[in-house]
Amino acid sequence: MVEPKTLLLDTDIAEDVWEQEKALVGWTQHYRQLQPGRFLGRLKEVVAPGISVFREDTNLRLHQHTAPPPDTLVVAVPLPGSAPARLDGRPVGENEVLLLRGGTLSEFLCNGPMSVLALAIDRRRAEQLRVTVPDAAEVPASSFSYARAGELRAVLQCVLAASPVLLEQSEVLLPLLDQCVSVVEAGIMQAVRPPPSVIRSARNSSASSATMWRPIRTTGCRWRRWPRPSG
Repeated sequence: MVEPKTLLLDTDIAEDVWEQEKALVGWTQHYRQLQPGRFLGRLKEVVAPGISVFREDTNLRLHQHTAPPPDTLVVAVPLPGSAPARLDGRPVGENEVLLLRGGTLSEFLCNGPMSVLALAIDRRRAEQLRVTVPDAAEVPASSFSYARAGELRAVLQCVLAASPVLLEQSEVLLPLLDQCVSVVEAGIMQAVRPPPSVIRSARNSSASSATMWRPIRTTGCRWRRWPRPSG
């Protein structure tokens, strides 16, 4: 993640997909427009050293390949009214959460207008905040159903609507990271222990397709926030 020396609030408007894919600094992205019409994209981003909160809006059906900067973990949630989408083949609905890991390319297909809120944090900033970030190899890049998706969405919207200095205030930043901790843990648990419907489907499929549900090693994958040092 490219780290600014000061807090930044930036809004970019793009009129073609090439401009939109360049809007997130430090990301590897390629966008392809899948329907005729005038493209319109918008990115609003609040950036602080080692952490950013952003909202991306696009208006057409798109095929995207995207990878956050190395050593960065991204938690994202779509806004209500967004078109159906898929992340690496998995459906993305209104109550779904997306996990993206730094340096790992993911495929995203949105079937129409899409708005996404996201928080990105890098490992060094997490360590400064006494948050243990799981090894990137142990965090599945995926989408999954999450009961508190609406709550996470509301918090991210508040951060974007308020002053950028909120990201310097521990009473705002640490609860936000706690939310993301819960999201990452829920995603890892769903990858390790799929819902019963998925297990039933896997049992009825061929042995080759069932191997996609093999458990992932999770040693050390939990985030922990250590007590802040006194003085």
